Amino acid sequence: MFYLIHETLSIYKYLQIVMKEDTESAKILGEEFDNALSEELSESENSEQKLTENENNEEEEENLNKEAETESSGKEENVNKEEIDDDIDLDVGSLPGVGPISKKRLVDSGIYTVMDVAVRGASEIADVTSWDLSKAEDLSRKAREKLVELGKLEDEFVTASELHTRRIKIDKISTGTESLDDLLGGGIETQGITEFYGEFGTGKTQICNTLCVMSQLPKEVGGLKTSDRKIGVIFVDTEGTFRPDRIIEIAKTRGFENPESFNENIFVAKAYNSAHQEIIVQRATQEIRNKKAEGIDIRLMIVDSIVAHFRAEFLGRGTLSARQQRLN
Repeated sequence: MFYLIHETLSIYKYLQIVMKEDTESAKILGEEFDNALSEELSESENSEQKLTENENNEEEEENLNKEAETESSGKEENVNKEEIDDDIDLDVGSLPGVGPISKKRLVDSGIYTVMDVAVRGASEIADVTSWDLSKAEDLSRKAREKLVELGKLEDEFVTASELHTRRIKIDKISTGTESLDDLLGGGIETQGITEFYGEFGTGKTQICNTLCVMSQLPKEVGGLKTSDRKIGVIFVDTEGTFRPDRIIEIAKTRGFENPESFNENIFVAKAYNSAHQEIIVQRATQEIRNKKAEGIDIRLMIVDSIVAHFRAEFLGRGTLSARQQRLN
């Protein structure tokens, strides 16, 4: 703006002098005007050149930022894919049709992951979300399809040879007693449920306590430990029979070093009634995820005893059906 005003004033003075026929003065002023105009044009060209350079630099910087963002997002995608491949605990909110309200209802009911949705019945999902049964069945189907796609669940049809290969790879926990291990085909199988039943004082709790110790040992000696990560156990105590000192005694008797350390990886939850017991079992999934983030892999869950509260609260033949439904 300053340059335009300066040029206008110079031209006005130049015309005034010409009109007065002051030729020499007009010549001098004309030269000054031409020089000033040349300088102004030169500065303007330099300014435009610098502006163009700045714009080019900004464009280059913007392109570099975009490339960096693309590279970063690519790395994040790779990390996410690796996490999906290594971690079965996919968030339940990742399923289509699960909004914030439905997710909260599922989480409050102990359904945290896609796997939780897949293994729960459609009727239970419908109850906790207030959905109709068809929508719950659709969500359960989508969960199974997603886990099958990721290789976390078996497909509908597999060959007997594939099943045999998978059976061979199933880990087993030694009970600490050779004869009992032989009876069980090598010990307690993982990826399944084993029930011990018998009269009072026959050693059921003793077996559970021994498994708490044996499961933390290396695989070569009957445990589940295959790496530097710790092996953990969840113990749901419904009868008040769990004793940490008994764990130490078992470890000492078997000659293990630092027997007190076994208690550090056993996580005990005391259930006061059947409803509380169900809540604990439902929330066990979240506890397993939390401990995994801390470097502890929960590989064994013990409920001692699973029927004690139900037997005490559901009396008579008339409540047998309701009790069985709750246990299932």
